[in-house]
Amino acid sequence: MNMFELVAVFMTAAATTITAVLTALRYRHERALERRAFVRATIIEVTQSENGQSRNSYRLKLHNAGKARATNLRLLLDGQEARPYEAVGAMAIMSRIPHERKPGGEALLRLTLFLGGDIPTKLTVLWDDLAGSSHCSSLDLSV
Repeated sequence: MNMFELVAVFMTAAATTITAVLTALRYRHERALERRAFVRATIIEVTQSENGQSRNSYRLKLHNAGKARATNLRLLLDGQEARPYEAVGAMAIMSRIPHERKPGGEALLRLTLFLGGDIPTKLTVLWDDLAGSSHCSSLDLSV
């Protein structure tokens, strides 16, 4: 076997090994994604008309964009736990906070703003899933 054949065999073995490692890593990554939930929060303005007058109200939309069920959902407004019908500063969530969301599941929660208090600047969503606990995503509420 000459030097060129030896190099060719070595390069083929190296390429095969690299391909196998990359395939294993890709499979591991895909399996990890199947165990993760990703809950995002957005604010939606809803226009309602009553008696010929239009009125704007706000909703907090929670959407699980992950591939796993999100459980033990919690909301924090500026670091304080948000509970239904209890104000944090000048904001209150006027709906029951769902305990879990299936993959692709959504929930709309009513938001109310009050006069005379500080409006929270950051909303944090916390959840647990098969990959672990206390995952979070944040939404900046500042204008």
